[in-house]
Amino acid sequence: MRKREFLRLVLICVFPPIVVFALQIMCVVDFSVINTYHFNIITVNSIFAGFLFTALSLVLGLGKNQITILLERMSALAAICKIILTGILSCFISIGCALINIFTRNQFSNIINVVQVSALLVVMFLFIWAVYYVNMIISAIRSDIRKKTPSQEIVDSASEKIKSL
Repeated sequence: MRKREFLRLVLICVFPPIVVFALQIMCVVDFSVINTYHFNIITVNSIFAGFLFTALSLVLGLGKNQITILLERMSALAAICKIILTGILSCFISIGCALINIFTRNQFSNIINVVQVSALLVVMFLFIWAVYYVNMIISAIRSDIRKKTPSQEIVDSASEKIKSL
C-alpha cells in the first residue's frame, strides 16, 4: 500500500470517531436516540457488509485478467482489498456495538453509541472509496476488452462467410 493511500485510510478511520466524540463531549448531538434504532443500524451495516463482500469477490474473481495482474504487481490490488476489508471490519464493529446495547444497559451505553456511529461513518466513507476503485478496475477491464474486440467490418465479413456456407 502506498504511503498516500495508507494516510487516506488512516484519516478516514480516525477522523469520523474524533468528530463524533467531540460532538458528544460538546453536547451538540444526543446519541441516546440511537437506543431505539439499533436494529435499523444493524440492517444498514449488514447491507454495507454485503456490498463490500460482493466488491471483494468481484475484485478477487478477476484474477486472470491482464489488468488485475498488472494491479497486483503494482500492489494496488492489495490496497483495494485492505480498504474493502477495513470497511467490513468496521461493519462488524458497529453491529457488535449495536448488539451490546440491545442486550445490556450499562453506564458505557453512550460511549458504545458513539463507537457505533463512528464505525458506521467509517463504513460509509470506505464504501464510497471501494466503489470508486471497483469502478476504476471495471472501466480498465472494459477498455481492454474493447481494444481486443474485432471491428464491426470483421464481424460482418465473418458473418457473410458463415452464411455463404
